[in-house]
Amino acid sequence: MRHLDRQEIDALRARGASTDGVSANNHQSFGRPVSAEHEIEGRRYRGVARLGVILMGLSLALWVLLPLVPFLSMSAPGKAWFAGTQIIVAEIAFWGGAALAGPTAARRMKSWWRSTRADEAN
Repeated sequence: MRHLDRQEIDALRARGASTDGVSANNHQSFGRPVSAEHEIEGRRYRGVARLGVILMGLSLALWVLLPLVPFLSMSAPGKAWFAGTQIIVAEIAFWGGAALAGPTAARRMKSWWRSTRADEAN
């Protein structure tokens, strides 16, 4: 397998040449050669996973801001609608983010939550 840098791989693709059997020198694969296609897929997955974590963070922010709703200068029914919508958006953002981030990130978040609950119990 030939090892090329990113510019050489891009040049091959621009010419329409196949990049099968080619790996980039700037990968982190624990010593295993990685093809350019796998590296691009990995970057794409990391981008989607990052978006998932951002959505989960947005969900957290919405839940943290929820207690401030009663202090808004709105009517009572308006506050109720606003709070209800905020809860629904927070839940959709969390579960959508968990789906995008993947099972590993969801397990990590569960372990953080469980360790926090265990610390509070002691």
